[in-house]
Amino acid sequence: MMVAGERSIAIRTLEEELGTPLFVRTTCRVEPTQAGQLFAEFAQSTRKGYEAFQAALAAGQRQRESWCCRCPPPWPHATRSITTCCWR
Repeated sequence: MMVAGERSIAIRTLEEELGTPLFVRTTCRVEPTQAGQLFAEFAQSTRKGYEAFQAALAAGQRQRESWCCRCPPPWPHATRSITTCCWR
């Protein structure tokens, strides 16, 4: 967990990298800018995608599904690709 000072530095570093402020800061309050609101939506979407990936990965491990991949032909004139299974 980040402490307030570390979080502030991380946000300012991100703002510098993006080239735009994410928050409007006054002495009494902090409010997100339009870019800050867009970033929050992006972050939430990324988090949900990561959680969905974790769930799919866990389900795949429980079911022990086959994970296969197609490899290109081993020589230039071959016409068929080779299928190998990573695990069954």
